Amino acid sequence: MSQTQWTPEVRAIWAKLEGFQFDEDDAVFGFEARLAKENGWSREFASRVIQEYRRFLLLAMCAGHPVTPSEEVDQAWHLHLVYTRSYWERLCRDVLGRPLHHEPTKGGVDEGEKFHAQYERTLASYRRFFDEAPTEDVWPDVRMCFKPKRHQRVDVLRHWTLPKPEWIRRLRPGHVLLVASAMLVAFGVVGCQEINVFDWRGPEFLEFFGIGLLVALLLSAITESAARKKMLTTEPGEVPTDPYEIAFLGGGGRRMVDAAFASLYSRRLLKFETPQNSPAKIGSNEQADDAAIHPVEARVRAALPRHRTAEVRSVREALRPITEEMQQRLASRGLVLRDEQVSYLRFVAAFPMLVMMTAGVVKFLTGLSRGKPVLFLFFGLIVSVIVLALRMKFVQRRTKAGEAAWSQLRVMQPPAELKSSMDFARMEPAAAALAVAMIGSSALATPTYQPLYDTIHRRGAGADSSGGGCGSSGCGSSGCGSSGCGGGGCGGGGCGGCGGGA
Repeated sequence: MSQTQWTPEVRAIWAKLEGFQFDEDDAVFGFEARLAKENGWSREFASRVIQEYRRFLLLAMCAGHPVTPSEEVDQAWHLHLVYTRSYWERLCRDVLGRPLHHEPTKGGVDEGEKFHAQYERTLASYRRFFDEAPTEDVWPDVRMCFKPKRHQRVDVLRHWTLPKPEWIRRLRPGHVLLVASAMLVAFGVVGCQEINVFDWRGPEFLEFFGIGLLVALLLSAITESAARKKMLTTEPGEVPTDPYEIAFLGGGGRRMVDAAFASLYSRRLLKFETPQNSPAKIGSNEQADDAAIHPVEARVRAALPRHRTAEVRSVREALRPITEEMQQRLASRGLVLRDEQVSYLRFVAAFPMLVMMTAGVVKFLTGLSRGKPVLFLFFGLIVSVIVLALRMKFVQRRTKAGEAAWSQLRVMQPPAELKSSMDFARMEPAAAALAVAMIGSSALATPTYQPLYDTIHRRGAGADSSGGGCGSSGCGSSGCGSSGCGGGGCGGGGCGGCGGGA
């Protein structure tokens, strides 16, 4: 059944569900960010789960039988139940027109069989309503969905957790075999009796190590470039015109936040404290007019304390969800890479150098065990660590299309000409934001904006807000939490779903 075959009632409910907003417009740490953080998901995956949750809600209303969510969809449902006004008033009352209760399983064999059958019917109705198969990472088959699991809450401040990097999921046995074979060949060559480099004298090995590092750097660039070409699965979008999209494209989340600070400062919506020998602090000036400000500026201002000031670093941390959303928006348009893609590129770029550095460490330990002088090799290893760190730092987040868009923007607004022609004393807020977007925060080093420049560059103000994660501000769980139903939607007989008659 395609959407054109839906009844008017089904189409009306789906239109409301597609337009449903989980957050207020100025929410800093929104529903999607919280869902991603609490489950250790990427923002892109959390966004997909939310869309599947909308589809589940439609099935709950229109499938004509009780439905059961997958575990991922159930996590979105759990979290939404915590947003009590959004769930019971705006969703159930205004969109669905009736209450939709979340009923946990009672346990036992009969209940397990019931929810197995209910989940199968849910998948069948999904295919019937949406004329496509559900994606397996959000809607696994029945066997995987009901595979025994064990969930428990973990306080990450007291316990370490080791999440599996996203790039590991993309590894295939062939990849592992190739890497293992390369390492065996490399160490087999350097360790064979005829050319056992570990038996070479110090100067000879240092020459080999230096040349090897240069070759590894070249291989690093080649392998990263090859991996990057395979990542762009979206047709590149148009060149950004929004100042905050431009700011993120040019300098990541930190520059985007600085651009918002510049606009808010020009509107007199910021206040500062600069105590001696302490990090500078920033807050929101409630006395100033805040009419007609950009949505990004409104959310940045919402993150600022109203009746006091807070360290700039903590404000940047609180704004991570906003910068993550911008990264996701630009990634969907093929202009920047997602965090997990950058992590994968860093692994690919680091591997050739790590192989060479491992050979250096083996030689260093061999020399120590034989009582040989190894000081120069030690310094060589220190240099290689520094080179590796710099190599990782400069793995570019922009795609090839993003580079082209950024170059075009710099042609349209040459930074040197822009800076020389700026009159910050009479500059409009939007122009101030654009100046920072194109040039960076150094554009604020003028008499008019000097207080803001000094504040954001003072010691302790430098936390970058361009990466993943939420930060420590505003992320605590609510008092009631989202665990009232027990386990996940499918795993181990946790939450069963809508129960009968939903």
